[in-house]
Amino acid sequence: MTSYIHVIKNEFFNPDHISLTIRCMLERVCMEKTDPLTRLCIMCIQEPIWFSLTEKGLAPFRSDPTIIIPYDAMCRSQLEAIEYICSCMQKTDTYGTSAQMGGGVYVYISQCDTDEVYIDCVQVLFSITMILRNSSSGSYAFKRDLSNVVLQRVLSSVTIPREQIEQTEDMIRQAEAKASH
Repeated sequence: MTSYIHVIKNEFFNPDHISLTIRCMLERVCMEKTDPLTRLCIMCIQEPIWFSLTEKGLAPFRSDPTIIIPYDAMCRSQLEAIEYICSCMQKTDTYGTSAQMGGGVYVYISQCDTDEVYIDCVQVLFSITMILRNSSSGSYAFKRDLSNVVLQRVLSSVTIPREQIEQTEDMIRQAEAKASH
């Protein structure tokens, strides 16, 4: 049986969905924090995927249950994956509940059936770059410079093998070449 966390990774953080997933989280990340964009990117790279549900959506990181992917932003297969996991957790009694500060409750996996699972670093870096470079406001030079600053901040905070950085750069060049044709 595929682990619950792998189901979440395959549905939300695969190459086809990761940009939308990150965009959804960015739209809801707490802007009171310093540099929320870089912080979210680092969190996606450094923290294992976690499964907890709030009234509003999936909270994929244990350290910050306020970062959510809302149910109304999920596609049908993502909602079905969550329904499947909840059904399995209920049948096997592998869930816990906890009150949230400020009100509300969240449900989480109490017994994880796998080692820690991480989001592909190359996909995170590529997605964040393309989200910034394809935004509707600002000149191309501004968006490029902004994405480069975010990437520099991430790379100064997280150790990433050179091969993965090169792979990300190749993907960015290919995507931009494709977009210019």
